Amino acid sequence: MSLCDKCKAFGVYSAILGLSDHDSNGDELSSCSISNWHARLKDIHESSGSCNLCAIVMKGWREYRPEIIKSDLQNASFPLDNPPEDLYDDIATIDAYLHGEVDVQVERINRSDDGRHKVQFILTIRCSVGVRSSSDGHDALYSNSAVPWDRLAGQDPLSVQAVQISRTWLKTCNDNHKSCVAEAAQLPARFLDISDPADATNVFLKELQDFKHNTDGRYVALSHCWGTGPNLCTTRPTLQKHKHGIKVSELPPTFRDAVNVARNLSVRYLWIDSLCIVQDDPLDWQIESAKMASIYRDAYFVLGAACGESDAQGFLHACHWQDVVTLTPSDKGTTLALQLLPPETDEEHVDPVSKEPLSKRAWCLQERYLPQRMLLYGSQQILWECQKMSASEEGDIALHVGSHLERICKTANIPASVLARACRERYIGDKDVNYVDWYKMVEDYTGRFITKSSDRLPALSGLAKAVSQSSKDEYLAGLWKNGLIEGLAWCGSQGAEKLDKPEEYIAPSWSWASVTGSVRFPIYTWYERARWSANMSDFEPLAEYVSHSLDLLDLDQHGRLKGGWLRINAPLFPVTSLEPRQTSPPSLVLYFGVAPMRSPFTNKTIGVRLEFAHETVEAWLEGGFDIPNDESVPLDQLFVVFLTRLPLILEHGFMEHRFGLIVEKTGDGAATFEINPELEPKPET
Repeated sequence: MSLCDKCKAFGVYSAILGLSDHDSNGDELSSCSISNWHARLKDIHESSGSCNLCAIVMKGWREYRPEIIKSDLQNASFPLDNPPEDLYDDIATIDAYLHGEVDVQVERINRSDDGRHKVQFILTIRCSVGVRSSSDGHDALYSNSAVPWDRLAGQDPLSVQAVQISRTWLKTCNDNHKSCVAEAAQLPARFLDISDPADATNVFLKELQDFKHNTDGRYVALSHCWGTGPNLCTTRPTLQKHKHGIKVSELPPTFRDAVNVARNLSVRYLWIDSLCIVQDDPLDWQIESAKMASIYRDAYFVLGAACGESDAQGFLHACHWQDVVTLTPSDKGTTLALQLLPPETDEEHVDPVSKEPLSKRAWCLQERYLPQRMLLYGSQQILWECQKMSASEEGDIALHVGSHLERICKTANIPASVLARACRERYIGDKDVNYVDWYKMVEDYTGRFITKSSDRLPALSGLAKAVSQSSKDEYLAGLWKNGLIEGLAWCGSQGAEKLDKPEEYIAPSWSWASVTGSVRFPIYTWYERARWSANMSDFEPLAEYVSHSLDLLDLDQHGRLKGGWLRINAPLFPVTSLEPRQTSPPSLVLYFGVAPMRSPFTNKTIGVRLEFAHETVEAWLEGGFDIPNDESVPLDQLFVVFLTRLPLILEHGFMEHRFGLIVEKTGDGAATFEINPELEPKPET
């Protein structure tokens, strides 16, 4: 496709020149409007079939629309049982948007000082609806594109320009970010010497105990996807062979690429898990895997092969640009390119490599969270992350500042909680509540692929150890003692496959780690959903921790388990019936309202017997089974235990929701129960 007449005459270049002149003169003007373009969404939609720029703008608006829906759902802009009829319709079929007014802005913004350009330009095209109500779901649409003066991202990640950018980032961090550089870091127990002056054609596996050279201890740690094929690994039979040298030409492409990058950045030592841990030695694996936190934390930097699907594929491929439109050259011969940016969201931390293969693997998550510094090779460009600076090769993607680990530790074991706030006054929108970032991380983690179910806890042990050291809290098989109630209320993710229960023992039934599949923690989404209410009460805990015990399988205190139990004090009621859930909520005296968002797993109406001091009452709850096979558990073995309640004082009266678990009695003791992880932990009253 080419450009339509309106887009050929698009005045982006003139706008940027004007903003640049103001910048050089010290003026504060940071944005300007562009007129004489398409006036309505309808015009842009009709042109999008033959015009590249119009097509990109429509794509941006379509990607932004789900953010509007998400915000409206969270803010209760309309009743959930009566949403707008066109809520999920395509924007090109919604009358209000078709005739919406379009305006265009170019903005000059400062970006992180990564040793190169300090400003960037963003083109924002908005479609706004004139007269609207707060409940129609027709908020303004935004489509944002970066407008670099020149394309900073080259197609060859090993080009002189690309290597120089990486060196610049590293030097900027070394010179200015003292907290990012590990002090007196020691080499791991084993590592690869990739730059022996006497032999550049081989890499040598070294053991620290035999290493005689004086060294500064700098090494690069590789984060990579192993893949499903045969991998080059160090085993007991190959250990001595690898010490005598591995030809670089015989390394898998990903390892070869890692050697090239490390050599280009003048780092002599490289750590690769499959070569530096003896893979068929259980004791060595236990010892070395328990050191993951320090290995990735103390690395000079971690090299992320983000775009590599396997070791056989490599990651130094030619970059592929997506959603890029080249504008008509100006009268001075200058050509500009626009690149569509991801839609702005309420999330504070946008991950630019979330769709890359590395972000789909469970083991790779802690390898992303633990490093002080990380150099990532994505499918479109190279990226840098450290505690003080985040930068991209193009320089035009807004990245978070601060480490991922710092973000999790910030909300680990803090007073502010979904269960309590220091100030009981009107809620003002604070999202930093106890362990919210840990459990959001777990939601991401459980949605990733992991080869061995038994690695469910070990693949997170390094991160758990680091958070434990920061929070001084006690780790309970993926949960935290001071965030226990929030952590117990987990269930299968909406839209994901049902959870499964491995045959081998992984963790106690009350831990999310005891099942495979994607989980979520609905207490946090309910909390955000209810924030709009000025008279909102906090969740009130109905359960309290008493004691627990975990039986470790390995040396790693945060790793594999062979047993465990948890004792809590909480209201417990027997289940009297299980029936299919009605399409609409039953009209019962004790039914205080429906949940803001119903899970597809909440497919049962559960009868329970509530015993009070002077009476016994039959009540109905909503719940469900994450694993359908366990619906056959006898009723007389099932009980409901309440964890917390959310009372809401509304203008029309009182409403209450409760979160809880369905537990199965497994022993003769009065308090011996197994939590059925397949039962969604959110019965609603």
